[in-house]
Amino acid sequence: MSDNYAQLDRILSGVEGSVVAAKDAEILSGRGAGEAAKKVRALIETRLAIHQEKLVTPIPSNAGDRRLLLEILMRNTSTMPREVRMAYGAGKRLSNQEVSVLLRKLVQRGFFSSSKKK
Repeated sequence: MSDNYAQLDRILSGVEGSVVAAKDAEILSGRGAGEAAKKVRALIETRLAIHQEKLVTPIPSNAGDRRLLLEILMRNTSTMPREVRMAYGAGKRLSNQEVSVLLRKLVQRGFFSSSKKK
C-alpha cells in the first residue's frame, strides 16, 4: 500500500511540475483542461481511498478478542449484513475460524469504514 502512496506522490509532483512549466497562453486557452481535471480528480480520489483504508479498524489478533468484537457488533449494530447475521444467529457456537471469516467479510465490505457502503 505504501508503494501506491509513493507512486501517487510522484505523479502529483509531476502534475505540479507540468502546470508550473506550462505557458500562460496554454493555461488560459483551457486546452485539455477537462481531461486534466478528470485525471487530477481520479488521483485525489485514489489518495483518499488509500488514506481511508488505513483508518479501517484492524481485526484483533487474539481469538477471544475477535469473538468479543463480533458479539458486540451483533448486539449493537442494526445494519449488519444478512450473511453475517444468518451465520451468527444459526444457534450454534461459531469456531474461531468462522468468527475470523465473518470479521474479514465485514472488513472487505467496508463495514468499519464510514466512507464505504455497508
